[in-house]
Amino acid sequence: LVSAYLIANSSILAFSGTSSSASSPQHIVKICQNKDCRKRFSPRAPDGSLVDVVWDLFPSSSDNTNSIAVESSGCLSQCGKGPNVCVVEADSGKERLFFGVDSASTAAAILDVSCDYDPPVDLILAADKISKAQIASGSTEKESLVAPVIENLSSNEDYSSSRALSHALTIRADARLDIFPPNVDGALEDSRRATAMDPLNGRAWRVLADAE
Repeated sequence: LVSAYLIANSSILAFSGTSSSASSPQHIVKICQNKDCRKRFSPRAPDGSLVDVVWDLFPSSSDNTNSIAVESSGCLSQCGKGPNVCVVEADSGKERLFFGVDSASTAAAILDVSCDYDPPVDLILAADKISKAQIASGSTEKESLVAPVIENLSSNEDYSSSRALSHALTIRADARLDIFPPNVDGALEDSRRATAMDPLNGRAWRVLADAE
């Protein structure tokens, strides 16, 4: 079903992956971050990116270090069809270019077909909610969207250190600072958890600094 979907929809991008025993990635996923692709993916959320969505589909913040390399890329010369992604096979150098990846479910289908990695349903749903929270108009709506994500992922030890959870906590921390009066204690707790599980989460560090 997924294969048929990909064949019928040439607007989908490919991602790369390797076996867990590999010391270096067999595939490199290059995600265009030029302005046109960024706008097409998240026109109302400047901080949102397809790179974040892909990372959110992995159980641990470091799980894909040796299996799937995810990189930001410059323009892939298909601006009118974006968001665009190029998957490179490390051994052969063969490239596959796909277009129009605009959702977590689409990205997950590509990972499944092209990388032999089937993202957990919980993480697909989480990434989708997180994307919606990023374009939500108000802080209350943002918090209501990510609250069930945080509860669900926190209660599952397989996802308790995931980037998705760190991402969701960061959004809620930011939202808690934006309400009146601000929930500073809640924002501090969330941002500290987010930075502890993903020290590379720059936005979480910024929110933590604001809360302190």
